[in-house]
Amino acid sequence: MLFNPINILVIEDNLGDFFLIETCLHDTRIDTKNILHAQTLQQGIAILSSNTIDLLLLDLTLPDSLAGNSYIEIQSYKKNIPVIILSGAKNEDMALDIMKQGAQDYLLKDELNPKILEKTILYSIERKRNLTLLDQSQAQYRLLFDNNPLPMWTYDVETLKFEMVNDAAIEHYGYSRDEFLGMTILEIRPDSEKQRVKEFNFAKHTNRLKHAGEWQHLKKNGEIINVEITSHLLEFDEKKLKLIVVYDVTDKLRAKEELENSEKVFRSLAESFPNGAISLLDSDFNFLYTNGVAYQRLGLNPNLNIGKKFLWRDCYKNDKKRVLSELEKCLTGETVSFEFSGMDKVYTSVAAPIFSERGIAEKIIVITQDITDKHKAEQHLKLLESVIVNSSNGIMIVNNPNGKKNGLEIIFANKAQQEMTGYSLNELMGKNPRIFQGIDTDKHASDQIKNATDKRQKTSVELINYRKDGTAYWVNLSIVPIFDSKRKCTHFIGLSKDVTERKLSEQAMQKANEELMEKNNRLYEIAMINSHIIRKPVANILGAMGLIDKSLINNAEIVELIEKIEISTLEMDSVIHDIAGKAVV
Repeated sequence: MLFNPINILVIEDNLGDFFLIETCLHDTRIDTKNILHAQTLQQGIAILSSNTIDLLLLDLTLPDSLAGNSYIEIQSYKKNIPVIILSGAKNEDMALDIMKQGAQDYLLKDELNPKILEKTILYSIERKRNLTLLDQSQAQYRLLFDNNPLPMWTYDVETLKFEMVNDAAIEHYGYSRDEFLGMTILEIRPDSEKQRVKEFNFAKHTNRLKHAGEWQHLKKNGEIINVEITSHLLEFDEKKLKLIVVYDVTDKLRAKEELENSEKVFRSLAESFPNGAISLLDSDFNFLYTNGVAYQRLGLNPNLNIGKKFLWRDCYKNDKKRVLSELEKCLTGETVSFEFSGMDKVYTSVAAPIFSERGIAEKIIVITQDITDKHKAEQHLKLLESVIVNSSNGIMIVNNPNGKKNGLEIIFANKAQQEMTGYSLNELMGKNPRIFQGIDTDKHASDQIKNATDKRQKTSVELINYRKDGTAYWVNLSIVPIFDSKRKCTHFIGLSKDVTERKLSEQAMQKANEELMEKNNRLYEIAMINSHIIRKPVANILGAMGLIDKSLINNAEIVELIEKIEISTLEMDSVIHDIAGKAVV
């Protein structure tokens, strides 16, 4: 497929012709997303108004429009859509006329086939795209010319007459646009310069950008000014024109003197600049000058940098590309800041452009300071902040306004603390930590906390707290006072850990132990009953059995029964004895 998928609108009143066109489109290599059809011009305009159309095939003979007007009306709705005219052989001349109005191509219906249609569509889309880009380019050029802050004009190299002049030239020289366009470039020169102008113009056949040196110009009010001129040869509408850009350098000498004085101040400031350096770079970011106390502290010679690119040393290679990219912005007029590191140091820089008299950023001033200590402190603080914010334990910071007792206020609570308590940070801000205590909070524990904060001491305690929804939970709370440089307690840090599961487990274990002890006591009682109450009748039976003289009994069965009773009674006595022994153990 060629191009991305496109939407095509066919405005054709003859259904047979539309079917032919549609069939040809499907036989091309063009990826048609949608093929829309309108039988009248107004239907087509309605489709254009409500759809994104990439290409229009327009029949000249429509029932609601004259052939010559259809294209004009379409353009009033969608100017940037490429249009291909569909024509019969007898209307070919009219199709050519419409192409002169801006249509991209035309097709004769009788000669229509997929190959011709594909080629025409590709050509039309590309031609329309190029024409659109050309129109945009011309509009941008005109905008840049008219709005350029520097005086600009073009003149005919043959007649020396002004052809175009921008607003800056009109304002700077005092002539109106009509006055300018009725003059030659000789009329804005004093008599002493006119011959030089004529001679210089003999170089009119060069088409490269040329710096034409310094000249004298004459304003409408008679003031003579010194200017620098840059010229370029153009060809426009079969004319050879010179494009002129003017830089007023009347105050150049005075500015130069002021600059020299400024450079003296700059050098004095740079040489004594503490904790860093001040550098001057050219537009390629090479050192023109650099100095500062930092060079002296590091034992470096700042003159070794002159002519070399900023951060040329190997120790800065990891940051060099990024920093030079930032300096590029200075050449467009921006002031930038950046950090870089090397030789175990961290530096921060601010870079700003220095503009020439012509408004061009041609130099850059860079002020660099050593922030190694500050950077280390910030990294340490970030690490501490990360630990506090991401800790799985609840962490609160409580301030102690004016050192008052009972005046504690929560100023920070990490995510874990918020999740543990159900309160958001906004709900906790400014509240006293007692907000978590309730009816079952151990008074001894709360008194321990109060005593420690009053005395500005560390403490650790376990107590019952309450969430926002009223549910109780056990917490292990550690409190640490924070002192300032004058040993004044300014804050407390509270570290909370939810120990509810452990406390509930301990309570469950204690309850199980108590239940087991109770069961053991009951078993002991049963054993004692067995030993002292049940054993007594057993002993009586054994005693009675011992009084029986089996030799006096003639019945063998009775003797055998007595022996079995005696054996069972002895076994029972042994069992009772064992139970009593185990209960005692």
